Amino acid sequence: MNIYKFNSYRKYLNSCFEDKSIGKKKSELAEYLSCGPGFISQALSEGKTHFSLEHIYKVGIFFHLDEAEMNYLILLSQYEKAGHLELKKHLEKQIKEIQNSSTEITSMIKKSNRKLIDSEKAIYYSHWTYMAIHMAVSLPHLNSIKEIKEHFSLDLEHCKGVIGFLLDAGLIEKKNENKLIIGKTRIHLERTSPLIKSLHQNLRQKAIDSLISNDEVNLHYSSILVLSKSDIQKIRSLILELIKKKEEILMPSPEEEMVVFNVDYFKI
Repeated sequence: MNIYKFNSYRKYLNSCFEDKSIGKKKSELAEYLSCGPGFISQALSEGKTHFSLEHIYKVGIFFHLDEAEMNYLILLSQYEKAGHLELKKHLEKQIKEIQNSSTEITSMIKKSNRKLIDSEKAIYYSHWTYMAIHMAVSLPHLNSIKEIKEHFSLDLEHCKGVIGFLLDAGLIEKKNENKLIIGKTRIHLERTSPLIKSLHQNLRQKAIDSLISNDEVNLHYSSILVLSKSDIQKIRSLILELIKKKEEILMPSPEEEMVVFNVDYFKI
């Protein structure tokens, strides 16, 4: 959700709650702000009730805004609450300047190999569909909204929301009017990142879902082993060698199909 497209913080927040890909509820925000749901509804309507400065800051944290987006959200809040005409004009000028500069920055970002910021990573790893659709557009038969929706059996609005995010982040791009391709933005998740857990949980849930499929390609193996400490390390080394060999096959391989590759090997 591009906050810089909005002149009203209320319209921006209402759009965030309507966006299924973000997955936030007003009741969750009420609990986070320690206030009643009725106050949230009033503050997001066109009435005189507004979020306080402290509230609007916490709202920005709730939606994982970065520093620039947070400052813009606070500016929108000040603009809507301003009662003095000259002050309102002053704030409106700042809003337009930020919107113009954000358009230029977005244009530059799309031309460069940028990396996702933390707030974007949090969204990307929140659900398996972000990673799946990101990778899927490299396949010749999966580079339109209709094809992606049908292939993954997704809700249309959710599919559009995910694709919208991936486009805004530069992870995918539109080559022609309807054709989607991999974008220039890079994504790297550090081994120590707390989002690693989300990544593993999302893909392992898909592995569980695939158990009902009879596809001959699918392979599931589960076992509890009792063996020596030295042999535990030997099997671990074999798995690491498999991962390395997999890369040698993957790099020259043409994009034809998608699979999930999960490995679990741990002490219990």
